[in-house]
Amino acid sequence: MARPRKPAAKKQKAKTKKTVIESASIPETTAPKRGRPSAYTPELGDLICRLLSQGKTLTSICKADDSLPAHNTVLGWALDNEHPFFDQYARARLIGYHTMADETLDVADEASSDWIDTQDSDGKPAQKFNAEAVARSRLRVDTRKWLLSKCLPKIYGDKIALTDPDGGTLKVEFVR
Repeated sequence: MARPRKPAAKKQKAKTKKTVIESASIPETTAPKRGRPSAYTPELGDLICRLLSQGKTLTSICKADDSLPAHNTVLGWALDNEHPFFDQYARARLIGYHTMADETLDVADEASSDWIDTQDSDGKPAQKFNAEAVARSRLRVDTRKWLLSKCLPKIYGDKIALTDPDGGTLKVEFVR
């Protein structure tokens, strides 16, 4: 049995799209600048690295201000070992990780929200333990400890590898 034929679709004219080269030929003076800056300047690098050394994350730095470049742009500078930002970024990250380590003590020692002022059934002032605040502080400390153990394992890692004086694997010999 033959299938019924569908009516022929109307032919549409092919729409032409501008190529990337054609659209790039617009003079820069007439095209409005949009988006975040992507050009590196030493001042911009100094600002980002100062914030990183204070223990802030690159994601939070880039999200905080639209006048700063996007996260991926900064990572591109940081991963290019020929870029002037490369060494500066590495030093700022190292300092930032040590700052985070110091913050773990501050978070652990902060006890102002561990107790909540309330009233007992007689209307007398009382204090109630704030388990939620303590659990949040524990999470903040544990997260920083985990990050530090992964980023700087020689300093903050859990395991210390035994090595010979040359830094090689320690060989153990059994004598009878």
